[in-house]
Amino acid sequence: MPIIIPLVAAATRDAVTASPAKTFEQAYILDLVVNANHASPNDSIHISYCPFDQESGERLLTEKRGITVPFWQIMEELPEAALAFKAVSDALPLLIAHKKQADEDAEDALMVDGETA
Repeated sequence: MPIIIPLVAAATRDAVTASPAKTFEQAYILDLVVNANHASPNDSIHISYCPFDQESGERLLTEKRGITVPFWQIMEELPEAALAFKAVSDALPLLIAHKKQADEDAEDALMVDGETA
């Protein structure tokens, strides 16, 4: 399921010898860091991203961008952000179970090969 994030300001790559000029209108998230260690106003969300062309899959890594915002303030002021964080929180037990199963499967595969973990 592709997630399309429109850029507020589109980025344009200048023409080079082998490539024509191109406009990138979506964003590709490179890093998403939530720091909620303190349960205080100092907690933050940092997102680094770059312009992205969904059709070609091309990322314009020379135009990396980033934002850092106060975590709790954003949770209160932007319902979409709060809903997204709730979705991640709701998925956490499933992610933990998936990781545990993958680890067990890898261990079982080693045992089948005659090795021990």
